Amino acid sequence: MNFYILDDDINIIKKLEFIIESEGLGFVIGYSCDSLEGMKEIRQLKPNIVLTDLLMPSKNGIDVVSELKKEFDFAFIMISQVSNQEMISEAYNIGIEFFISKPIIKAEVLKVIETVKSKIIFQKALTVVNDYGSPNKIEKRKYKSKKILNSIGIASEKGSHDLIKILELVMEEKLENDEICLKEVANKLNLSYNTSMQRIRRAIIKGLENIAAEGLEDLYSFNVSEYGNKLYGFGEVRQTMHYLQGKAKKPGTANISQFIESLLILNNDY
Repeated sequence: MNFYILDDDINIIKKLEFIIESEGLGFVIGYSCDSLEGMKEIRQLKPNIVLTDLLMPSKNGIDVVSELKKEFDFAFIMISQVSNQEMISEAYNIGIEFFISKPIIKAEVLKVIETVKSKIIFQKALTVVNDYGSPNKIEKRKYKSKKILNSIGIASEKGSHDLIKILELVMEEKLENDEICLKEVANKLNLSYNTSMQRIRRAIIKGLENIAAEGLEDLYSFNVSEYGNKLYGFGEVRQTMHYLQGKAKKPGTANISQFIESLLILNNDY
């Protein structure tokens, strides 16, 4: 794996470079203390993973990631001392994989980078498998949906069965996000709208609780970083984690339409 480090503190850069290369995680092919110069080099070098500081002069880390995400599918790891939940949520929402806290702790760096590397390898392998001899694109996407629901522990729920039927119809009819009317879709499938929505809501809430429980054990797990953030949002997962710990009076919430949209995005439909 090739890495690029963007931080206005050269000592941080050198420490991360030493950890990455001495532990055999990959090679640091470039670094910069200036965000604008760094972005030029990143576009040229095309690393697999970019580590960027959140608070940078000229252009902050969130703006850097937002801009580069429009052009490339690099994995981004944010480095920061910031504990502001709104900024953290914004960073996750624009597509970073994880935060590494300052001051730099070697064990955390190793854990985060190994997790991100595993995710990249998994996604590449999945692409190869999905592109090999697939007889039907919809069946492939249906399989991926089931796999995701199974990963978050709700594949056997009645609501998930309804959800798969809805997803299949949406994909068959190639409906855009703004064209999906769940009531109409339910009617086409001869499903009782109210009953079906209740079952689906129970299922996806259970999925949120499962992800939050997993996050209490391992905040850097694939399910938490990939499905937790993309299907529910970092804030809702964190709120549910606090609820399970007895630190909050109520868990996070889940929106059915948003969940379906996110599931379709994960399946590369749009």
